[in-house]
Amino acid sequence: MSFETTSVRTRIFFACQVTQLLVIQHLRLHLCAGDEKDFLVWHPFADDEFIDGSMKEIISVAKYAGVLDMRDFHSLKPRRRGGLWFLESPRRLRHDACLLRNWMTVHHIKEETTEIWVDDPIHFYAQLPRAFLRKARHIKYPHCFNHEDRMSLLTRSVLEGQYKDQRWAKRMLFSPWQRLTTGIDFRKSIASFDRAYTFFERSNWSSDSVDVSNLISLEAFEKTFESLPLSLRSEICSIETVLAKASRPLIILLLFGLTPSLRRAYKTSVSRIFSERSRELAGGTLAVKVHPARYGLEEKKLICWLQNNVPVNVVPITIGVNLELMLPRIRPTYVWAGPCGAMPIVQRLGIGRPIILPEIAAPLSDGNLQDLEKHEEFVRGMEVW
Repeated sequence: MSFETTSVRTRIFFACQVTQLLVIQHLRLHLCAGDEKDFLVWHPFADDEFIDGSMKEIISVAKYAGVLDMRDFHSLKPRRRGGLWFLESPRRLRHDACLLRNWMTVHHIKEETTEIWVDDPIHFYAQLPRAFLRKARHIKYPHCFNHEDRMSLLTRSVLEGQYKDQRWAKRMLFSPWQRLTTGIDFRKSIASFDRAYTFFERSNWSSDSVDVSNLISLEAFEKTFESLPLSLRSEICSIETVLAKASRPLIILLLFGLTPSLRRAYKTSVSRIFSERSRELAGGTLAVKVHPARYGLEEKKLICWLQNNVPVNVVPITIGVNLELMLPRIRPTYVWAGPCGAMPIVQRLGIGRPIILPEIAAPLSDGNLQDLEKHEEFVRGMEVW
């Protein structure tokens, strides 16, 4: 299957987390015609060591023609305080645009014949190229393997609302002055894309929405798994060996990026289920899979609590890759989660029973009723315990 019929063969991908990097890897591997020249611009979100290490490992074998680490971009650094605060943002943007342009020049990348690939433009790494490289072709890739989903529609409406709700002085005075002095127009970062790829529902970001849901398969995930670094594959195979010998039922508990309130919600939910279904779950194994972009103190606290308080063996999975790439090798009985992006994939592939933990949605939404409604829509039709 060829990637697409277009004269544009130079592509720049932008990412700040492992989830995005693995989606990019999946698309490049399965939809590549073979004559593309691919580049990557990246940084680890929040300069997190766990994300940084995982991303570097994957990038090391990804065969990009050139890679730019954005950590020297001034807009990602803490803002300087002072009386001339209104000069700081344009100064930082000019510096960052110059770094990006110089890197493109070194690699002979011409804006007019290049595609820039970003996911939902909610962070700077995705907003800057959209606002700066306006002559390039703008392509939207899915944030994770289930998108486009209903949360992506909410993301776009929130972005558009933030621009419309700007104070008069910023919208009419500061923003036009910033565009004039930097050449960067952030209004363009919210507008529609020239094309959008989707693994699920039709994209709301582009009228040219390309369905690649055929890439959601055990065979495709296995091929992408084989493209990962040997060190990462060895870690996953070690976990596979442990879980193959583990007593059943095998439960995979998927964690999101934990806060103290979310950690408490997981404890409440898991305790309740083991109390209500003690006979069904007796003698089993609970494998706790951390989010690919988060393994910090809250995750360690929860895993420690589970090891001391649930009546089954607990196996931590602290590898920075998506569960989807592990599914061909790990066949769970159940997969437990809140409104997690992996759950629709588990359901579609028929690998284990996806079980929704109802206590998780409220703290994950942080009191936002619109978010809570979308989360409920997201898991509708799945089994709730």
